[in-house]
Amino acid sequence: MRLSSTIKAAAVAALFALGGTAASAVTLQFGESATSSNSPPTGASGTVEMTFSDIGAGLVELSMLITNTTGDTIFGAGATASKLTGVGFDLLSGVSYVAGSFSGGTYLDTLIINAALPPFGIFDIGVADNGNFLGGNANGALPQGLSDTVTMRLSSSLLAADLDAAFASGFTSGDLAASLRFQQVNAGEGSDKLTDPTVDMSPVPIPAAGFLLVAGLGGLAVLRRRAAA
Repeated sequence: MRLSSTIKAAAVAALFALGGTAASAVTLQFGESATSSNSPPTGASGTVEMTFSDIGAGLVELSMLITNTTGDTIFGAGATASKLTGVGFDLLSGVSYVAGSFSGGTYLDTLIINAALPPFGIFDIGVADNGNFLGGNANGALPQGLSDTVTMRLSSSLLAADLDAAFASGFTSGDLAASLRFQQVNAGEGSDKLTDPTVDMSPVPIPAAGFLLVAGLGGLAVLRRRAAA
């Protein structure tokens, strides 16, 4: 049986409330194949998983799971320890950061607009452990083996799934740039900057609770029909 328009609306609203909207993820992997500011690279590495979720008309929430993977794979100068101090990335044309929407993590708690990271240029958005994307004391930055999550809202005419694909395409083609900054690296020059990540795109499933709620609402619709018969 088909759901009534009221039940349908309730189901959609419930999925939005549960974060079960059409969500997609782009994972940027900064490892051995990335371009380093050092020769050889120190061996510091990391990943950034960018998940896009629709939250309303013209608004998409971007959640970034940032992981310091230094030591997971040994390459370059052989680093096994580091502090990840910053992530920089470009925005698509027509997409803008919604002022005041940033929520920092435990380690990376500072938002920087137009973050400079030579020799790789200036990035539209920077997320760092302090207000100086270029350096500063890295004692409070993200250590190897740990992850941090930050969120922000983006204004866009695209839905999350389309935004996901567009960002993945941009990072893959090089039209969009992204970079990681490391300090206190225990190999090579002692600090490193990486760009040109490997890009992976994957869907984010709707939470099981969302499916159960929709099924429950469908059951409610059936009961209503039976009661009315």
